[in-house]
Amino acid sequence: MALLLYGGLVLASLVLQSTLLASITLGGVKADLPLVLVTIFAMYNGPAFGSKFGFGVGLVLDLLVGHMIGLQAFSKMVIGLVAGLGMEKLFRQNWLLPVTAV
Repeated sequence: MALLLYGGLVLASLVLQSTLLASITLGGVKADLPLVLVTIFAMYNGPAFGSKFGFGVGLVLDLLVGHMIGLQAFSKMVIGLVAGLGMEKLFRQNWLLPVTAV
């Protein structure tokens, strides 16, 4: 059940990223919704889950784009690991912290 939920969220973020947010920039910066998902899930579930989830999301992104397979997977995996490790040092029940960290 959780796998379906996570897969649906990843798919929804990829669709929103490629359709609605593709042309929107704030100060020359584009939003990266899959990165936001990886960061939030890593902060709530820890570094092991964050690195696995980041690798999966990055691999899906790599397979959809089709060039340099493994680059997004590695970078999202490292980001998930670092976000999960950082959250172990902070107070986890504060809901405002992950929102401001992203």
